[in-house]
Amino acid sequence: MNRCVAVAVAFSCALACDCGSVSLRDIPRGVASEASLDFGEVEVGDVATLALSVSNEGGGLLTGTVLVEGGDGAFTASASEFERSSGTSGALQIAFRPTAVGIREARLVFRMNGAEPLMTVTLKGVGVTTCGNGTLDDGERCDDSVTDGAYGGCRADCSGGAGSCGDGVVNGPETCDDGVNDGAYGGCLAGCSGRGDHCGDGVVNGSEACDDGLNDGEYGHCLSGCVGVGASCGDGRVSGPESCDPASEGAYCCNSDCTFSDPCAVELLVTADDAFEAWIDGTFVGRGVNWGAAFSFLVALSSGPHVVAVRAEDYSVVDSTFRALVTKGGRPFHPTGGPDWRVSPDDPGPGWELAGFDDSSWATPQPCERQFSGAGYGLLAQAAWVWDAAGCDSRDPLDANWYRLRFNLP
Repeated sequence: MNRCVAVAVAFSCALACDCGSVSLRDIPRGVASEASLDFGEVEVGDVATLALSVSNEGGGLLTGTVLVEGGDGAFTASASEFERSSGTSGALQIAFRPTAVGIREARLVFRMNGAEPLMTVTLKGVGVTTCGNGTLDDGERCDDSVTDGAYGGCRADCSGGAGSCGDGVVNGPETCDDGVNDGAYGGCLAGCSGRGDHCGDGVVNGSEACDDGLNDGEYGHCLSGCVGVGASCGDGRVSGPESCDPASEGAYCCNSDCTFSDPCAVELLVTADDAFEAWIDGTFVGRGVNWGAAFSFLVALSSGPHVVAVRAEDYSVVDSTFRALVTKGGRPFHPTGGPDWRVSPDDPGPGWELAGFDDSSWATPQPCERQFSGAGYGLLAQAAWVWDAAGCDSRDPLDANWYRLRFNLP
């Protein structure tokens, strides 16, 4: 609130000087309209204003300064300097703005024409407040009649609530307070009792791909931000304590726990139209006569280079075809139709099935125009039917092809 009151009770102050031959009529004489100002009770934070008239009832020019002494800064004057011509007056606005409850006293000191004695005006006011009456009065945002700033209550000056659930600050008994507290992902639970679902709680929820509670990206752990799995066995990369990774290319002998098995069991799947014979590292492993079925040969191989050799034979002039691949743990490797197999349409002579035989001049088998399918092929269906020529037509009955595959076990 603002109060402005004009008071008009005069008091004067003699000017101390050596008059000499100067007439008293030429000497300025300052007079204040009031010896004291009482502002009464003013709400803390509000301001009350009283007008104080200062006049020159003497001769010449009256100049002076105004200074407030005491009052803890609650009192201020509208000007710190003034001047008055003879016979003139002017008002100063004196304000009282209490910052705390209680009586405040000060004095207004005038120094005029640099001489003594001084003029003084006594100032008095009382700061009061309605904060604490339990009623929300003007200017207050919270008043619970206690106003002790305790959790859940009001601040001492009624300017707002003290710490409470929902203010966005963790205080009192709270463990989480985001100002919303609706239990949504990444936020806080109702009642500020804790965090809702979030990355790091050890449970995959929301948009998370992985959450082990650590999420430090270390081997076998989840990545920071719960965006995925860090390096781990089965990701196709050899890392951490792994000796190998079964998902990596050519990892025939890698176990599911990323350790090597040496020797390891490797499976050869073969079929031909119409018949075949097969060797591994020069050792005969078996034969088959049924182009509608896959023949399986399981052998134990050590780490290092190996050779598969197959002689495929056709009994008719309709189609001549052959298909084969190597498997380990249900995964196919080196299927026909790829670049790893070699073929010769002519009998290469003795020793062609041995590891040391030179097949560098042999050609790459050509996929057949017709790719027969059937339930009996199983995993072998991932290999293409091939022959030495793209048409896969027999040149004459009892046509044969010789095939070799070189591969390496880590």
